[in-house]
Amino acid sequence: MIRYIIKAKSAWVEKLEKEHTGGSWKTVKGKHVYVDKAGKEVETGKGKTKFVIKEKKIKDKINPLIAEAQKYNTAEDFIQSKPNGIIFNGTLYHNTSYENAKSIKKSGFKVEDSSNLSLDERGWVAGNLGDGVYLSPDYHSNRNLWGGYANLIVKPRHELLLYDAGEHEGAARNIGFELSDKLKKMGYDGIIVNDPHPHSGGFQVVIFDPKKLKVGNIVEQTNIQPSQLNKIDIVKENLKDFWKRATRSKHLRKPQKSSD
Repeated sequence: MIRYIIKAKSAWVEKLEKEHTGGSWKTVKGKHVYVDKAGKEVETGKGKTKFVIKEKKIKDKINPLIAEAQKYNTAEDFIQSKPNGIIFNGTLYHNTSYENAKSIKKSGFKVEDSSNLSLDERGWVAGNLGDGVYLSPDYHSNRNLWGGYANLIVKPRHELLLYDAGEHEGAARNIGFELSDKLKKMGYDGIIVNDPHPHSGGFQVVIFDPKKLKVGNIVEQTNIQPSQLNKIDIVKENLKDFWKRATRSKHLRKPQKSSD
């Protein structure tokens, strides 16, 4: 799909808009011209030529997961390629200190690759679900579990493919570094698990690549209502439904053949 954008304004354009306050740019015969608030096109000098802002073609970005799903001819093939996969979106929280929260809000999350370390060494530098950003959709249990005084609001930049490890006791213990590394190579964006065991880490979501996350405000510095924090605000979609949605959008973008 191609759309059009107006290039950055030159000093001349800014001057014109200042002299004719209240006007706007409109498309006339395929060209952008400036129209004053009375609805008249503004003359721009010699030959009364109307000033035109040049257009630039750019490609719309597509959710990479949609592009991935469109590679498969059937939903079954897509599902088999991503065992235990779910499509995820929603609001998450990261519990930490105020100092760390302010640093993350300013510069984003940083994740170190520990795959070159021994298992014992990795246990000291990475969490139980491998390398990644550790989050939870449950504000209260996450805060109580980790004990930090600050909670960052974090959201995915787009839908993510997560490995659903389940909600049974022991689910978190079944993951480990080997599986986490394997999932990353298979194209998963992270892991979701809600292990009820008191020492499991609770309702966790780990995202491998911090660039896929948007860091929001610190909860304690906002006017968010307590009732909002009581909600689990996430959406999980099965791969079959997602494949149908992805391939439907693909077919809609195809040019229609003439019936003549």
